[in-house]
Amino acid sequence: MRLWKAGVLNELGRKYKLKNWLETSELFNRSGKLIIDICKSAMKRDKKAISDLLLKVACIEEKAYQLVKSL
Repeated sequence: MRLWKAGVLNELGRKYKLKNWLETSELFNRSGKLIIDICKSAMKRDKKAISDLLLKVACIEEKAYQLVKSL
């Protein structure tokens, strides 16, 4: 879902020249890729990696939602 959001925001951001949307798109793209890494770590049962990745996702998405909120 994150990668889909990133694609939509990127497309609309480019079309309407909205910098915040482009920045938000990049943040959702990054968090989406990290969520994929979380799934891979879960398959390996790597609790430390999962914990670290979840914190990174939370930080990135907080920034993304703050940008969305300011639109």
